[in-house]
Amino acid sequence: MQNHEIIAKALSTTDQIRFAISAGMPQEAAAEKYMDLRYVRQIAEGRRDATVDAVQRAINDGRSKAAEVKALAAAVQAGDNSTLEAYTKTGVIKAAVAPITAAGNGVLVYPGQQAGITTLAPQVSRSLIAMLKDYGAPALPPQTRALTQPANLSAVELPEGAPVPGAAPGTDFVLSGIRRFGLLVVFNNELLHFGGDEVIAFVEAVLNNAANNAVDTAAINAMVAAAGEAKDSVNAAFDAAQFDLRTAVWVGSPDTLGKLRSAQERDVSPRGGSYYGLPALPVLAAPSNTLFLMDATRTAVYDGPTEILRSDDASVVLDSDPASSALKPTNLFSENKTAFRVSKYADLHLMTAPVAVSVSA
Repeated sequence: MQNHEIIAKALSTTDQIRFAISAGMPQEAAAEKYMDLRYVRQIAEGRRDATVDAVQRAINDGRSKAAEVKALAAAVQAGDNSTLEAYTKTGVIKAAVAPITAAGNGVLVYPGQQAGITTLAPQVSRSLIAMLKDYGAPALPPQTRALTQPANLSAVELPEGAPVPGAAPGTDFVLSGIRRFGLLVVFNNELLHFGGDEVIAFVEAVLNNAANNAVDTAAINAMVAAAGEAKDSVNAAFDAAQFDLRTAVWVGSPDTLGKLRSAQERDVSPRGGSYYGLPALPVLAAPSNTLFLMDATRTAVYDGPTEILRSDDASVVLDSDPASSALKPTNLFSENKTAFRVSKYADLHLMTAPVAVSVSA
C-alpha cells in the first residue's frame, strides 16, 4: 500500500489511469501496451525501492526503452537493416517481427485502430480552485499558518502629539491537507482492455470531472454562507465589496453567465469571458440566477494531488446505478468490471466575504 501511495504522488492523473488499467491485464499484454510503466509496476510489487524519486527515474527509464523499441519497429518497417544491427549490438533483445498490415494495401494495423472506439469524452471542467490560482489566489501548503490582512490598510495624517493607530495581520486560519473529495466509478473491462489513448482520455475526463465538481460544490457552499443576502444590482455589489475590486472576479453558473450577455456586455458567455471588465468564471456548481463577486487574491487555496486506485475483485454498492434500485452489491470479478476510486485533496479559505448578486431570469 505504501508503494502505491508514493506512485500516486509521482504519477500524473493520466499515467495513474494507464497504470491502473495495466494492472488488470496479463503481464505480457501490459508490458507491450504500456512499456514505459513496466519499471513502475516493479516498484508497486515491492521489487524495487519505493520513493518519489525512484518512481520518476523508473518512468524515465521505461520511456527511454519504449522509445528505443519504437525506433526499432520503424527501422524494421522501413527495411533499415543498419539500424536493426546497431540496436542488436547495443544489447536490445527483441525479435524483429514484421508489422501486421491490412490485406492488400500495406497499411499498418494496431489494436487502437479497431472499430468500435470513438472518443466522445465529456468536456472537462476546471475546478474553481484552479481558475482562482490563475487570477492570483495564493496557493498555500496545508497545515501552515498564514499571515493575513482582511482589508487594505491606510495610514492617517498625524497631528502633533496625536496617538498613532496600529494594525496587525491575522493568523486565524490554516488550510487543511486532509479534506478529500472522492467517487467510485465502475467500467466494463471490455472497454478498458482496448487501453488506447481514446479510452484513457474518456476515463480521465470522467474521473477529473467527478473530483472537480465535488471541490466546486464545497467552494460554492462556503461562498453562499459567507455572502449572505444577495444584492439587486451590480452597482450595489460594488458598493458592498470590502475588498480591492481591481483583483475581483465574478463566479456564476454557465446559464447565469449566458443571461448576462447584452449589447453592452458582449464579452461574457456560458464559457466565461468578462463582465463589467472583470473576469467571469463558469462553475457548474453555482446556483442559477446568482453571481458572486469575490477577490481572487484574498482567497487562499490548496490544490492538492489527485489519487487513482483500482479494484477488479471487490463487491461494491453503486447508489447511482439505475438498474439496481435495491442497492445490491456489484461483484466486479463475476461481472468482469473494474472500479476506479478518484480522490482529490483540496481546500479553500475566504479571507474576505464575497458579495452575491441576483440576476433576473
